[in-house]
Amino acid sequence: MISKYHKKYKIVDAVIPAGSISIHSSRTYHSSVENNSGSDRIGMVVHFATDMAKRVNISGEHSKYLDMLDDQSICPVIYDS
Repeated sequence: MISKYHKKYKIVDAVIPAGSISIHSSRTYHSSVENNSGSDRIGMVVHFATDMAKRVNISGEHSKYLDMLDDQSICPVIYDS
């Protein structure tokens, strides 16, 4: 998809060993291939924001995604100033 729409972007494979983690900017497009190991693949996402961050209302097919931010069972606040 990236190579189709962004021909000037450099695409780099970052193959990491099983059990490793990847830490990257939210602006980094990332994906993985199908999990054929027979074991669950566990993922954890951590977002950091300052007290200056503002929620921006969006519309369209992905607009419901942000509603999960208010559900503490899905998106817990781990530090509240």
